[in-house]
Amino acid sequence: HLNMRLGNFSYFFVYLAATALTYSPSKVTVAAVAVGVCWSLAAFTIWLLPDTLSMVAAPSPLDGPDLLAMILHPRFFSIMTVAGQLVLFGLTAWVLTIAVRRGRSLMVQRIAAESDRANLARYFPPDVTARLARDPSALDRVRRQRVVVVFMDLVGFTRLSEQLTPEAVLQLLREYHSRVAETVFAHGGSLEKFIGDAVKVTFGTPDPRPDDPVRALAAAHALIEIMAAWSVEREAAGLPPLHVGIGIHAGEAAVGNIGDGRSLEYTVIGDTVNVASRLERLTRTKGASIVVSKDFLDAVLAANGLGDPRFEAAGDVSLRNRAEPVPILCWRAASAPAPRPDTPRAHEVEDYD
Repeated sequence: HLNMRLGNFSYFFVYLAATALTYSPSKVTVAAVAVGVCWSLAAFTIWLLPDTLSMVAAPSPLDGPDLLAMILHPRFFSIMTVAGQLVLFGLTAWVLTIAVRRGRSLMVQRIAAESDRANLARYFPPDVTARLARDPSALDRVRRQRVVVVFMDLVGFTRLSEQLTPEAVLQLLREYHSRVAETVFAHGGSLEKFIGDAVKVTFGTPDPRPDDPVRALAAAHALIEIMAAWSVEREAAGLPPLHVGIGIHAGEAAVGNIGDGRSLEYTVIGDTVNVASRLERLTRTKGASIVVSKDFLDAVLAANGLGDPRFEAAGDVSLRNRAEPVPILCWRAASAPAPRPDTPRAHEVEDYD
């Protein structure tokens, strides 16, 4: 009787609060029902004891002194007190269930938002990622706009990979991709995809900026410098050096998501992409580190008023599946390998139109 009259029931609220920390509405509901059933059974059992005193079992209405004496009796049991405890506990459990359900929903939404933000951060620089996280629908709108496309890959990677174990190749690509991504994002570019050792980078996506050509050219030179520094480190460790070839072109392209709901890819498609890809292949036969189209260098000149005098004109070249020849210019780094016949690889012959 005394256990029912003391404040022991308040400990059930602590148990309910601890259950709410599981962020499971069903567990809060089960805990509340279990407490209600157990406490009700305990109260009913005590009420049925022969020595229990209650106002329900009183033979006649009690006056003031007799009522006070009954309430103060050690075997007195109040059904109204138990009922009030259960009602208050039930209301608290109901509120906690709603709060946990809402909190769980918000947590799931936050996790999904952070996951989307992390996916965006794989392709776009931080400032663009923050904006797209607020308006992800911007990627779904297919637009035709002016972009700068940069293709880069490792020269002689196929022969090098034949000499390495698969684990060593994977580690090499990880280090390579990490350096490329850091440099591209530092210049405000977007990493569209890695295709083995080939990298497709765009400037002007999702929104074009007046200085896109300038930043693209700066990124290309920075990539050449970073790769040269990495080659020095590798040679010091007894590893073969690495060289890259870069092709750049500027023009209009279609920009947007492609694929279905299960597999979406934000991409740039059009003749501009194809030209940039094939200019990158020309770095082998031209013995150049960077091959750019005249259209791109004209865009650089229009953006900064200076252009880049380090590039030398290399005439017009005819590209596969393209009727009009493309005027190109080349720049060769001191560490660039000597020209060699064009030997396209699987990813080099891929069409992007």
